[in-house]
Amino acid sequence: MTSSNYRLLIEINRTGSVSKAAEACFLSQPAASARLRTLEEQFSTKIVEKTPKGVQFTASGLILLRTARVVVAEESRLLERLGKVPGGKNWIFLGASSVPGTSQVPRLLAEYRRSNPGVYIRLRVGKTASIVRALERKKFDFAIVGSPEYSAAVEYTQLWTDEIRLCSDPALGLGDDVDPDALFRLPVLMDERGSGVGASVRSWLLDQGIDPERLDVAGDFGIPEAVLRTLPGSGAVAFLPSDIIENDVANGSIREHGISGLPPLIRPILLAKNRLVPARPCVKEFLEYLKNRCEPPNS
Repeated sequence: MTSSNYRLLIEINRTGSVSKAAEACFLSQPAASARLRTLEEQFSTKIVEKTPKGVQFTASGLILLRTARVVVAEESRLLERLGKVPGGKNWIFLGASSVPGTSQVPRLLAEYRRSNPGVYIRLRVGKTASIVRALERKKFDFAIVGSPEYSAAVEYTQLWTDEIRLCSDPALGLGDDVDPDALFRLPVLMDERGSGVGASVRSWLLDQGIDPERLDVAGDFGIPEAVLRTLPGSGAVAFLPSDIIENDVANGSIREHGISGLPPLIRPILLAKNRLVPARPCVKEFLEYLKNRCEPPNS
């Protein structure tokens, strides 16, 4: 039984839901359910059961849950000690929302590791809301996200910027610039609430006097990459980060557009830190690298 499975049990108990626990553990709901079934087969017992009040642990499940809490706490203490002993590994626990976490952040980590081989970085990627909630619970040393999800415990600093572009299925035959009224006539593929891209798009539309609730939303997707893969042949438009569309625009599978009379949608990519958690020495060094490596605001 792995520590990730123990964490799944802890999150199921905390949220009372397998789907919410899956999101907190950065798993799909089917993957979380499959892990739960595997555990029940491994121990030949029912671990949880559905009730009108949500998912609750059985008597056997509570025994496993108590063990899970001990193991996860001991693992955290062990990793902390390993980061302090001579020859030990300096661990950095980093969360990232889907776009920076699958594009810029891996490149930055590879660059940093080449000059700092003694530092080990554990990266978890998920929706912005899930990453910030995990940061509140001190699961990460810091996070890099695409929108400022409110939290009294979390402070944000801009690292760089990213442009979100209106894109379309080429079969629509739209021109380089699209009239704003067209947004109400065309089906739109959107990132679901809780994602950084979705939050940025909805906020920007409101700033332009466009009610996002009036859009003909043809589908909500968990991550921008899913929107990108669905857009060709869909007869729809979508808002997508420039960092992930370059190849698809170049090969003609999608088109990108301006919106007549409206400014570009530029969003900040943010460093998120839990203000209640002091940074360890190896974390401070990495944060200083980020500060020097990333473009300053308005550069």
